[in-house]
Amino acid sequence: MDESAEFSARLTRAHELALSLVGLHRDEAEEVAVREGYVRSQVITPDIHAVTADLDPYRIRLSVDEAGTVVRATGG
Repeated sequence: MDESAEFSARLTRAHELALSLVGLHRDEAEEVAVREGYVRSQVITPDIHAVTADLDPYRIRLSVDEAGTVVRATGG
């Protein structure tokens, strides 16, 4: 598999995992992400208004509400 295809496949897997994290508490979601190899997971709280726009196949972004529940999650 060439580098581009590997990058794309990794982002697809990240997106699929991210969808399964919605509804979990942020701590549990982060634990699952790290266990699955997404070592650069990023929690976005309601007071954060900007994030980096680069794509990283080893990151999952977790958007949480005030209670710490994941309301949106994306791979990359």
